Amino acid sequence: MAGRKKLDRTNLHARVAPGTGDKLKEIAQLLGYIYDSEGSPGQLLDAIALWGVNINLQ
Repeated sequence: MAGRKKLDRTNLHARVAPGTGDKLKEIAQLLGYIYDSEGSPGQLLDAIALWGVNINLQ
């Protein structure tokens, strides 16, 4: 069976305030975590969890 290689990923579901998803995408894009030409919150969360990425947007 041909097709895309399956990635070893885990789904995470969270209830957040309205607009938080868009804000996370914006922060991810600003920091260079991009997938399919938009910010990737998943990559951003991986970076925070694995490397302790410091986010200071001030």
